[in-house]
Amino acid sequence: MSDPNKERFVGGPARMRDRVRPGAMLSRRLAKPLVATMLVAAVGLIPVGGANGAAMSAGHASAPKGGRHAHHRVIHAPGSDSAVQITAHDGKFWQGSTPLIMHGIMHSVSTPAIVERDLDTISGWGMNVVRLTFSWCHVETAEPVQHGSSWTHTWSSSYISSIQQDVAEAQAHGMWAVVALYPCDGDDSYFFGPSWLYTAPYNSKGKTYAETPEGRSESNQDFWTDNLRQQFVEDMWTWVAGQLASTPGILGYEVLNEPDVGDMAYTVDTAQTTLAVQLNIAQSIRDADPPRVIFFTTFAGYGPAVALADFGDWKTFGNVAFDVHDYFGARWGTGLSGNPDNDSTGVAMETLFDIANDGSYPYIGTTLNQVRYLQLERDSLKPWGIPIIVGEIGNFDGDIGSYDFFGTTTAAANDVAVSWCSDWGSNHGIADGQGSLEDFAWVVQQAAGDYPPA
Repeated sequence: MSDPNKERFVGGPARMRDRVRPGAMLSRRLAKPLVATMLVAAVGLIPVGGANGAAMSAGHASAPKGGRHAHHRVIHAPGSDSAVQITAHDGKFWQGSTPLIMHGIMHSVSTPAIVERDLDTISGWGMNVVRLTFSWCHVETAEPVQHGSSWTHTWSSSYISSIQQDVAEAQAHGMWAVVALYPCDGDDSYFFGPSWLYTAPYNSKGKTYAETPEGRSESNQDFWTDNLRQQFVEDMWTWVAGQLASTPGILGYEVLNEPDVGDMAYTVDTAQTTLAVQLNIAQSIRDADPPRVIFFTTFAGYGPAVALADFGDWKTFGNVAFDVHDYFGARWGTGLSGNPDNDSTGVAMETLFDIANDGSYPYIGTTLNQVRYLQLERDSLKPWGIPIIVGEIGNFDGDIGSYDFFGTTTAAANDVAVSWCSDWGSNHGIADGQGSLEDFAWVVQQAAGDYPPA
């Protein structure tokens, strides 16, 4: 007797939703042992059976060899047509009158040799974007000096050169770059920005924040009403964008990665506060480099309040895109609380939203639930004409469900027809610290070749 649950995954994600019976339960038992079946449907990967028809386990399936996907297409990436700047409007990315779906990886600014090595690895996958992350601590290595009501900054031209070299490397591999502001790293990594920013002379609160979880949370909450720190962010971005304005191959700039609100309540009012502050920073970026797309979010990384917030000012501002990060455990629902009796409805995570970062619980999600999550994000922004990009897709690399996660998530992004970037070299990415691919990376390779028309 055939298993009726298998029918839900046969035929690929575009048809999968139509095959789910009304009211059918997506239970835990679907996650295993139907891994191979699910991945076939999720990403169009390999036959369920080998030559003898025996089912293959995704954990032991071999990665496809080069040339398996002759239909890979690198479209409208930098190159002969790189002079045509990509824009964002009417719910999509565009190059001239041609709509695009961006798909690629996230990578940090690094030495050209490392970036070249990593992009060489994926150059045949058909990807067309790198979300290139940089740190304020490397841009401004010394505290500014006050002169009356103005401040003199010392900027690092060598670090800007590193960004430009990495953008050029991406361009040489047929990929556009999104330049995204990330937290500081190395010895100056306790807070989001440089350590001097969290001492009394350099914030309008007059506080020196303790390097404790409580101090960090307090500093993050205070930022949204701290005019001086906001001014410093605008100064930094004005200089960075101004230096990069003549650099070809830049798709746009991301204002803040996963804005942290500290102990502020997760409400739509908090979202409106973060959106207003980000818009002011975005104006400084646009003044310095007008043609580029500006990327933003509400707060955190998963798009809270996206269905509730007012994006009218961002629509008026124009040429913008919304970034959402997908670490969704996909147990059920859309990832956001739907309890009408809860003040955090539409803002808070659902129970079991997150993957287990320590690998305690394997990923048991499905393509269908990932589709629901991304549809909510996309459809909420559609009336505002703002496209989305899933700027991070990642899962703890020790999770035995990593095949399932990357397969279902990239398949869902392709099915919903939104842009996406896979994590690359972190412990949530598809490569290790030396640039070697994890054994589950090939599901992302397949998804990159199977992206839909825009």
